[in-house]
Amino acid sequence: MNLVKATGTIGGLTLLSRVLGLVRDSLFARFIGASFASDAFLVAFRLPNMFRALFAEGAFASAFIPMFNQKVADKQGPGLPAGIAFAERALSVLLPVLIVMTIALEVFAWPVTFALSGKFNGVDPQQFAFAVKLSRITGLTPPRRSCST
Repeated sequence: MNLVKATGTIGGLTLLSRVLGLVRDSLFARFIGASFASDAFLVAFRLPNMFRALFAEGAFASAFIPMFNQKVADKQGPGLPAGIAFAERALSVLLPVLIVMTIALEVFAWPVTFALSGKFNGVDPQQFAFAVKLSRITGLTPPRRSCST
């Protein structure tokens, strides 16, 4: 019965997330519309969302969570202390990688923005500089979980 309840909870929350994502996108289209500002905003948030997808929802999480649970659930071993030690080791590897990637993306924000946007098909240099600045700002802030994926 717990499995059915957990599945229903996850399914219901996922449905709620999708509906809220639709509301967010509808409000975004209504108030910002299809303009350079919306394009710059979406390009600027593409990288943090990609990192969130890779590290929080992707392969890292898919590998980390079962291994952490295995360490904690081991009845013959130390249990929770082994799980915490495993998490600390994973963090000691992941944190420097994320710091290096963030610094590299801050330094190379112009070419990354250019590659993601195609230079927005002919905008002037000031507008493109604004998009690069937005990309640098979002690169310094931790990615947030969006309402829909």
